[in-house]
Amino acid sequence: MISLSIVIVAVIISFLVALFWLGIINHNTGFLKWENNNIFNFAIGGIAAVGLAGIFEFILLEDKYLFGLDVLKTSHLLENYLFFYVAVAALIEEFFKGIVIWWGIRKMATEKIKDGIIIGLIVGLFFAVAENAIYFATQINSSGINGAINLIIIRTIFSSVAHMIFSGIMGGFIVKGLFCKINSIKIFLFIGALVFPVAVHTIFNFSMSTGTPWALIFLAIIGAVGVFLVLKNYKESL
Repeated sequence: MISLSIVIVAVIISFLVALFWLGIINHNTGFLKWENNNIFNFAIGGIAAVGLAGIFEFILLEDKYLFGLDVLKTSHLLENYLFFYVAVAALIEEFFKGIVIWWGIRKMATEKIKDGIIIGLIVGLFFAVAENAIYFATQINSSGINGAINLIIIRTIFSSVAHMIFSGIMGGFIVKGLFCKINSIKIFLFIGALVFPVAVHTIFNFSMSTGTPWALIFLAIIGAVGVFLVLKNYKESL
């Protein structure tokens, strides 16, 4: 059982990580000039997405009981194929982040790609905040704060940035899709909004789980393309 004090420490560390990245995002975009309510809502949406994703991951990927029912026993198949296991997890997480990003863009009624990217960055960051807090609390509980330092550094540098990149790309695609007049292109953009982040997320999870060199190289290439697309679309929409 994880104590309340450990949970509090994990949450504080996770939010300090968020403040660090928020400072960097604001320095480059000036998004803090937005209405505070919008920023707060996007942050809460990112945190809520973790809860929803967690429920569905529990149902689909864990051989457990929910509300007394043995639901969707898929874990035995998926655990034999780690790549497919992490792909399903990535799909679930990106789907729920996508719902929040879509809602945020509609709430702001913005047609600017840069706004979609920033909304995605905020949602992705606070998704990572909640996810990091869970990992930090678990690691601190098992090995103490000193034993958790490596995990804190890795997730601060890699996982937080990864979630922001996935969601930033998604935000750009969603804005384009929402306001595109050509139906065929609109469908392509909405599919891309989910498929591209899920593909990168899957490779990221797989490489982090296995340390597979080829996956890390492939991830670096796809990640570079993703960053290029985000920056290109952001600059074009200024």
